[in-house]
Amino acid sequence: MAKAGSWAFDSKMKKYRPFIVLFLILILPIVVYVMMKMMTKQNYRPIEILSEKIQNPDGSPDSVFQAVGSFAFPTQSGDTLALEDLKGKTWVVNLFYASCTDVCDVDNSYIQQMLKKDFADDPSVVFVSFSVDGDADSLASLKAYAKRMEADPTRWYFVSGNGAAVRKYLTDHLQYPVIDQGMVKNQQLNDRTFRLVDWNGLLRGQIYNAELEAEMVTLSQHVVLLQKEKADSAAAKGEAPH
Repeated sequence: MAKAGSWAFDSKMKKYRPFIVLFLILILPIVVYVMMKMMTKQNYRPIEILSEKIQNPDGSPDSVFQAVGSFAFPTQSGDTLALEDLKGKTWVVNLFYASCTDVCDVDNSYIQQMLKKDFADDPSVVFVSFSVDGDADSLASLKAYAKRMEADPTRWYFVSGNGAAVRKYLTDHLQYPVIDQGMVKNQQLNDRTFRLVDWNGLLRGQIYNAELEAEMVTLSQHVVLLQKEKADSAAAKGEAPH
């Protein structure tokens, strides 16, 4: 009986052997490839969009988000930085003024860390520091400040210009509260928060408080995720990443 059962099993195996071989040759590699792709694919939650949605004529919100508005302000290099110069880049924003030391130095140390370590090899990540005392911060003072910060002028822009225009841009487009000029005159920076803007000009993530080190770590992590999102978006469109 055992031999008869074994013979029947061998007969079935011979019958299905061509299909098994075909599966091993053609189907199994595809299955393994798909499983490996699924295992290695990074799943992440999209970084929140802080920008407001464009309003329809009837006042209802559209599905399209409002990008930050255009600007053109002078930098420490004597050139003008415009929104168009940041197209395709992920940019981090903070505030400063040239005579500010202590807290500004602490805040800018985070940028130095990101520039020299976290994103040293990624020129599509840039940093824009807006002066909140533009009327006092001349080109010479910007140059001196940037030199003290050891800032790469192609990656870290210190912008100034007409003080009222700069402060209005910060409030209208980057969701900063009205800057207290009285505190600036008294050598105090009343807002030590950072902003994150993506390659489409949309505010992303959260309001990052430089007084909390954990939030600055989160900022760096969010930049990494945005860069991943940008690369995935470009790949889906068949475009080369910026």
